[in-house]
Amino acid sequence: MGFGVIVAAPAFWYYPPLPYYPPVAVAPSAPPVYIEQGSAAYAPERPTGYWYYCAEAQAYYPYVKECAGTWQPVAPQAPPGQ
Repeated sequence: MGFGVIVAAPAFWYYPPLPYYPPVAVAPSAPPVYIEQGSAAYAPERPTGYWYYCAEAQAYYPYVKECAGTWQPVAPQAPPGQ
């Protein structure tokens, strides 16, 4: 019979350390700031059944985008002959 030598090392798995993420600093945001704009010099965004006339420009919205005075709501009228 012969003798043999077995050299063995224990088997284990190497896991690298998990990355460390520092905590995120969170600060409350500033409240929103609302700036009210005067509506007299601007045409309405959506006409709601009225036409808007600018006396200074002698024209209607949307042909005139800004009016130096106030917009005058005018009830729409059918063209003559209809």
